[in-house]
Amino acid sequence: MEGKPYPAFGYVIVRVKLKAGEIVNDEVMQNNVCLVDTSSPNTQGNVISGYSGGFIWMLLSGVHTYTDVATGVVDRHERGFTNLIRPIKPGIHKFEVIEDSDYICISPIINENRSPTTPKLEHFSLSQNQSKSLSIGTKLYLVDGILNISGSEVSGMRQISIKSEDCTVTAISDCLGFIFKD
Repeated sequence: MEGKPYPAFGYVIVRVKLKAGEIVNDEVMQNNVCLVDTSSPNTQGNVISGYSGGFIWMLLSGVHTYTDVATGVVDRHERGFTNLIRPIKPGIHKFEVIEDSDYICISPIINENRSPTTPKLEHFSLSQNQSKSLSIGTKLYLVDGILNISGSEVSGMRQISIKSEDCTVTAISDCLGFIFKD
């Protein structure tokens, strides 16, 4: 496991690389068994309500599976998966890294000096050549991809604040990120 921290509007986002078959022992897992409830009980639509104990994930490449130990049900995660949209069901899960992968984690443990320890977020996704209007005050964290913003190309891992006027952003490549709602 290789992780690199990035600043994100006062929080820390960690970008993690995992090799296929890697065994994970961290604040959430022991020998690839998820020991904490990683579901998000306070999720409302695409916005997560800064819940205590909640981790936020987004998979950028590769494939992961979570197998519910009690039921045997397998949940497959691929590029673009985020628990903001599809929370992992409560329970104990066996985690497997099927393909080398790259993902983002916002950890309440790493951000324990913040209140709340996880930010209120909205999932951001644009396919290549799609556009979206962003209003003044928008705080976009571009995790992956390249956006055209007012004639300039901006690539991921980048904080983007819309300060002077509403603008339209266009995806030069497929883009993933988070809009901070705090």
